Amino acid sequence: MLQTILSSYKTYLKNFPVILLFAVPLLVLSGIEIYFEGLTSANRGVKYFISLALFILPLISAATDIAVYQRLFKSPRVNPFGSLKTLFVYLFVQLGLGLIAILPIIIFRALFLTFMSAGYAMTAALFVNMFVGIYFLARFNIILPLIVRGQTPNLKEFLAYTDDSYRKWLAVSFLIYLPYIVLNYVIPCPYLHMAVTNLFMLVFVSFNAVYVMERKTPAMKPVLVKEAETAKAKTAAAPKEAPKVKKPAVKKPAKPAPKAPKPETKKEPKKKIEKPKKPVLKPVEA
Repeated sequence: MLQTILSSYKTYLKNFPVILLFAVPLLVLSGIEIYFEGLTSANRGVKYFISLALFILPLISAATDIAVYQRLFKSPRVNPFGSLKTLFVYLFVQLGLGLIAILPIIIFRALFLTFMSAGYAMTAALFVNMFVGIYFLARFNIILPLIVRGQTPNLKEFLAYTDDSYRKWLAVSFLIYLPYIVLNYVIPCPYLHMAVTNLFMLVFVSFNAVYVMERKTPAMKPVLVKEAETAKAKTAAAPKEAPKVKKPAVKKPAKPAPKAPKPETKKEPKKKIEKPKKPVLKPVEA
């Protein structure tokens, strides 16, 4: 798993110029939203934009993720809006996983508030959630690239697909997701905070893509990259069979040409042989 984590950071840095290009619409809209929220006297149009941004920004964020996935998977055409069904399924699954991941924070914070201050309770809840909510998020976020590839398995297949040890997924939680959580609390400038956190979220995309490209279960098709490369290597290592010599085709004897029909001979009608008539003797007169 550590090798997969390292490969995901390398993939992210290697493709960062393209990732930044895909993220431009999201960064611009987020910057406009921050600017409008800071206005003391906002007109009705600004208020409408801020309200609309609550729905537009998650959609643009999901489209950015899908575009990056398509780029990393080397799709022939990068178009996150090519399938609206995939886009909305991706969006709602992503939002659902995020809500489930933050529920333990609310529960643990309420428990810790009984014997510590609010600040310490929140910090302790965030730390404990690394072992619960973020572990869940790190593992189940793998479903997102499978949605993009149209390889959505059932729950049993998915659990078998992500059947790594708990410690490995904890390593993902601390090495991939913890830096994002820390950045959310240490950057004071709103514009810089927005840019850094939005770009770092695409590290999650890079990790998920690398994880999917390195693994495959029999229930999922088409063949993923790593298995295809392994199959090619086995084929190259196998001894080549001698080419089979084709036997010369035996020519069948030609069929004899059909006999020409005999000319019909018309039979001449037989001539009747007439018998000579006997002479009739006339009586002699006296």
